[in-house]
Amino acid sequence: MVKPEKRNTWERRAELERRREGTLIELNDGNFQKEMVDIPVFCLFMFSSKWSTLCRKQATVFRQLARDFIDSQKLRLGIFEMDQDNTSVPIQFGVLAIPTILVLYRGHILFRSNSCESLVSLRGRLREIMVSDTSIFHERRQRLERRIIERRNFEDLQNLVWHDFQRIAGTSPWITILCLGPDDPAEAREFSNMTETAVRTLGREDIRVFHVTGTPTPQIKRHFGLTVSAPAIVMVDEGKVIAQWSGMRTEAEIEQAVKNTLS
Repeated sequence: MVKPEKRNTWERRAELERRREGTLIELNDGNFQKEMVDIPVFCLFMFSSKWSTLCRKQATVFRQLARDFIDSQKLRLGIFEMDQDNTSVPIQFGVLAIPTILVLYRGHILFRSNSCESLVSLRGRLREIMVSDTSIFHERRQRLERRIIERRNFEDLQNLVWHDFQRIAGTSPWITILCLGPDDPAEAREFSNMTETAVRTLGREDIRVFHVTGTPTPQIKRHFGLTVSAPAIVMVDEGKVIAQWSGMRTEAEIEQAVKNTLS
């Protein structure tokens, strides 16, 4: 069994009072290491944004969890509001969509979800994690870390809510590249892989690539007033299109075009 170390009495008392009221630890780049990594307990938190309806609903679930686990000394809960001044931690965890929910222990990821989770689901997941013995605990952590390493650096836009993406494109601290794939699934995947490889070659951590096919494509074109047709690449910074290309067929062409735009 994973046993938490003893903590300062005043810290424990403050945390009990916080849970009684259903409030969460407010996280940012400055306090994240102290509040969620250095502390020897399980830490459940989510990356959120104030404008997102989904995040507000998920925060309600978190506040109920805080009350449910009020007597537990093995768990603490927090919420990380993403904005222009707090980008280091989201980049570290490769956050592409919100809400993104994680459970950590000593900085190791035990659970991750890139979508909303119900109260019943999270409560069950936490109880499962908190009663696991050390070997199961480390095995689960290693499996998840391997999946994160293997995970691609682009997200299928169809998995995101279009209304939320409009806001993300205008408030994201990252440069956004939209990869508009052709209708054929095989060709779309090949074009996305080529774009992803070209962007990774640049070694930039402030770029996020979104793979777009199907219904969101005309919405994207109308919203940004695009003149290009798929397959095409569009670069967005602070909600504005800074470049758009079509007809590119090689990784070298894509890499050079993005590099020239960023220089």
